[in-house]
Amino acid sequence: MPVLSLATFVAGALLLFSGALPGMQDRLDWLQRFFPLPALEISHFFGSTIGMLLMLLARGILRRLDGAYWITVFLLTAGMLVSLLKGLDYEEALILGLVLAALLPSRRYFHRKASLLNQRFTPAWLAAIGTVLICTVWLGLFSHKHQEYAARLWWQFTFQGHAPRFMRATAGGAGVLLLFAFARLLQPAPPRPKLPGPEELAEAAAIIQSSRSTSAHLALLGDKSLLFNQQRTAFIMFGVEGRSWVSMGDPVGPLEEWPDLIWRFRELSDHYAGWTLFYQVGPDNLHHYLDLGLTLTKLGETARVPLQDFSLADASRKGLRHTFRKLEKEGWRFEIVPKAEIDGILPKLATISDAWLLDKQAREKGFSLGFFKEEYLRRFDIAVVKKDDEVVAFANL
Repeated sequence: MPVLSLATFVAGALLLFSGALPGMQDRLDWLQRFFPLPALEISHFFGSTIGMLLMLLARGILRRLDGAYWITVFLLTAGMLVSLLKGLDYEEALILGLVLAALLPSRRYFHRKASLLNQRFTPAWLAAIGTVLICTVWLGLFSHKHQEYAARLWWQFTFQGHAPRFMRATAGGAGVLLLFAFARLLQPAPPRPKLPGPEELAEAAAIIQSSRSTSAHLALLGDKSLLFNQQRTAFIMFGVEGRSWVSMGDPVGPLEEWPDLIWRFRELSDHYAGWTLFYQVGPDNLHHYLDLGLTLTKLGETARVPLQDFSLADASRKGLRHTFRKLEKEGWRFEIVPKAEIDGILPKLATISDAWLLDKQAREKGFSLGFFKEEYLRRFDIAVVKKDDEVVAFANL
């Protein structure tokens, strides 16, 4: 998508630059024989406005917006037509046609339904658009430096009126940019993220039931904000620390909903000039984050024990087998307490948790680690270790 976005931006800049330059006289003479003056004037004006629109839409192409795709296809087609009508610029029309030919087969990649006006333009992107506009004005002034500028030029319409056409076309392109800026200013700001309430946690719990990721349950701690998709069948849990907007793991929900959710999270953090991070994502879907323009950093690995063929009788587990039998003889045993019976042992679990924190001289963790919260523990079976029928350690399952 970055290549198609760049090509769209360049096509828009080409139309703006072309609108600032005088047409070739022999081609204008040929057009004059077959087309009326209004066709030339209108085409010249719309050429620059289409160019500015394409540069603005390039941002939507980068973000794979469905609406940006269709409008860009239409504008490239219209741009080819006006390039021919305003000065028989077939070279320019050919370049626009090549961009269109590259865009058409890529339809399936533009699946995101989002408002074009909600796309945040970074300072670098705004600087690029401003630079093109400044260069367009300079190019037009340089090309028509022999022309004395006066207010009457705005109303001169002739086949030889190159300078007036440049002035009107540049004003049209600048007007499009100004209208877009006003529309952006009138857009309401998205609300700042807040912690989920009981209803949102209930929705998240329903989605988590079909998730294969055990870390998805961390959303139910309630210490992270939740970003749902429009159908509310998937979500991202995240926290904000300074300028860092950090997603805890991959999205939770159907895989087909992931790309749009990931982009929405990126756009939300962009709106607040934040840094987008995805923490502890799986290796199978890294391409989604590369499409976002993010870089990858390996933090560690996950070890998994295949339980279906696990046995203490294996010769390689002699040491573990010895430890296990010794603990059994000393009266230690392992049990799983069903969640329906958790209330009866919660006070004891709280005492164990407090003692652990005191021994470690630490406070409760959060975000990617669980912490002691009764409402959260009631959702799960609890594994406990007992010594002489007294619970001395636990872990939620």
